[in-house]
Amino acid sequence: MRAPRATPEQRAHGDARALGVFARRIELRGPDGAWRALDREAAPTDAGLSRARFDLPLNRGVVRYGDAFLVHSDWMGERILASRNAPTPIARVHHGCERRWRADDRRAARPAERRDAFVIASLGALQAHKRVDVVLRALALARREVPELVLVCAGEARPREVDHEALVRELGLGDAVHVTGWLAERAAWDELHAADLCVNLRGPSAGGTSGGLCQALSLGRAAVTSDLPELAHLPACVLRVPAGADEVARLARLFVELARDRARLAALEADARRAVDEELHWSHAAKRYVEALGTFPHARAARRSLFVRFYHATKRERRAPDPAAEDA
Repeated sequence: MRAPRATPEQRAHGDARALGVFARRIELRGPDGAWRALDREAAPTDAGLSRARFDLPLNRGVVRYGDAFLVHSDWMGERILASRNAPTPIARVHHGCERRWRADDRRAARPAERRDAFVIASLGALQAHKRVDVVLRALALARREVPELVLVCAGEARPREVDHEALVRELGLGDAVHVTGWLAERAAWDELHAADLCVNLRGPSAGGTSGGLCQALSLGRAAVTSDLPELAHLPACVLRVPAGADEVARLARLFVELARDRARLAALEADARRAVDEELHWSHAAKRYVEALGTFPHARAARRSLFVRFYHATKRERRAPDPAAEDA
């Protein structure tokens, strides 16, 4: 097995994450009940661990035997407590953000045809759980009142998940929707900087914090997301739309209101920068991590000794002579 390799972009920002750094083998159980190995060396597809995560339960084995937990949201902390049914040390630490906002005019970063538009950006691949159909329908509805609204999808198309081209044709959006394809991080930041508003809906959710939302905040942009309990801890500059029969109408109304009220939009952007400075920046996240680790109890000796005993047992086994070899 080849060792996972970090991309130049990851190395430039100190991010060496790669799926399966510590895993020798990953298996998924298919709809037929059979287990199949996931080829970690193959190119990523839209059918695999990424899609399966919505069907995976809370990992109760980890939860049951953990000594303490760091979580992003109170909602996740409550789920852990409900699963353990016992007093448990839990600390909430925000998903961190950088400070990447820039002073230059955002319109100068746009192509000429979008220079005077109200640009809404969506970061990431066009996946079904990002409710792309809702965003497109809301855009079509809002453009009846504000024709200069356009949507930039900063990520790759996933036609097997979302046939966005068919929806664009159905809704008569024409040149109002632009899909960039896969982008390197810096190019994605440029798209967020050029936007007036970011939208990043969720549903179903795997219970985590949206990295796309955090990137939007790092560029000082206001954002709209779904009204989910695991996102309730995000600052007020992140506007929330509840799912339901009127989800499209509510989102369209937000698009119209923010496009017409630039003072409100500027206030939300100022709130986003303030939230990063005062609460969300990685320096605050790191401090909270240290504080939490300082208050957590020590690892349980009995459980730690299990690993120690296992290590020494396997060490002795490797050193023990092979009886079959001696008989030969």
